[in-house]
This record gives sequence, C-alpha cells and structure tokens, in this order.
Amino acid sequence: MSYGSLTTASNFIYSYDIDETTNAISNVTSAYLNTGIVNGPTAMAEDPVTNEVYVATGKFNAIEKFIYDRTTRLLSLVGSSSFIQPNINTRCVTAMKVAPR
Repeated sequence: MSYGSLTTASNFIYSYDIDETTNAISNVTSAYLNTGIVNGPTAMAEDPVTNEVYVATGKFNAIEKFIYDRTTRLLSLVGSSSFIQPNINTRCVTAMKVAPR
C-alpha cells in the first residue's frame, strides 16, 4: 500500500498482511522510503508472476518500476531513471493494471 500527503512519511510504501476474516492489519513493513523517487504515489500495480511493482508518482508524473522481495518484504528500484519518464500520458495516473501474459 502507498499513499501521499504533505507529510514525508505518507509518501512511503508499506507492505502488510490483512486477515480477511477479522480485517486486522499486521506485519507492517516499510517497503520503500525514498521520497526522492516516490513522492505523491497515485497508483500501484503488481505483476504476481515476476514480482514487479509499478508506482505512478503525482509529484514527478513518472512511473517507477520495482522488484518486490517476498521474503524481506522490501522493494528495490529497477534502473537509475524512471521506468516511464514524465510525459503528457503520465499526468494524474489514478489506476494501473498489469495485463496477463
């Protein structure tokens, strides 16, 4: 999960478990904390086959690509520049979906 606001901590990405019976949240992990890369996250999508996670950012109007490690529950940025650079098509992204292969 990610969310953005005016406070720095709100621009982090967290990983956690949800018990669907009790709706309890547990095992909260700070998966990614660099607000220089992710600031104002607006949408996320995961490819469950490759563990790739795509994050749209409102402040930078770009899409970042990460690899999610299911053991450590951390995200690692792929590459040294945005996966999709800011352009007219990356403004105000509010939803994304990874198409099945």
